[in-house]
Amino acid sequence: MFGLAVLFGCAVVLFVLINLSRSNFRVLWTIDNARLGAVTPTGEVILSRNNYLYRVDHQGKMCPFLPDAANLTILASADESGFIGMNYFAGKTMSFTWDGKMRWSYPIGAVRAEVTPDGMAYLMGANTNLYALRTDGSLAWSQLVAGIPCLPNLAAGADGSVAFVTTEGYDAYLQVKERDGRIRWRVGIPDPQLLFWFGRDPAGGVVFGESESVSSFFSD
Repeated sequence: MFGLAVLFGCAVVLFVLINLSRSNFRVLWTIDNARLGAVTPTGEVILSRNNYLYRVDHQGKMCPFLPDAANLTILASADESGFIGMNYFAGKTMSFTWDGKMRWSYPIGAVRAEVTPDGMAYLMGANTNLYALRTDGSLAWSQLVAGIPCLPNLAAGADGSVAFVTTEGYDAYLQVKERDGRIRWRVGIPDPQLLFWFGRDPAGGVVFGESESVSSFFSD
């Protein structure tokens, strides 16, 4: 009886493999020497190539995007209407609409950006300052972050709060700040040597993935 079950299992696996091999798929397009920047709400791709941004349509046709904005790196998709980018040489972080119009510019070099559903932008500066910008790009507040931020190190919540991880010597901390800059909570965590993924859940908790584990934190 056991032998029949094993034989049946092998037959099922063989059937699945044969049908997968018959699957009809193809590569739509490939662009070499390029880095992904963002995907627009309509499914077009914005990528970086030779220090310039290009828009790629569904057929792989590449057109210059923001031709006057060299050395611009996309940090985050702001919302359905645009994205945030940073020019390392100019030391500016900027918000653009998907059609290329600049909404605001702020004179700091950010290494990470996150945007809340209502448009508050959080920037982690190369100087380890955390900045909160309003929808018009004006500064709501800025604070020096104790320790060294880990990357990816920002995750905005639906309630407007922001979470990040820092290391201080041999210790690591997960922090969540309110939208006005007050600390909601701060907890010690195992040192995340390889922080692969960092995000928020709908209830306001924090979930992050390391090299061999996934952890979830929540506090009232």
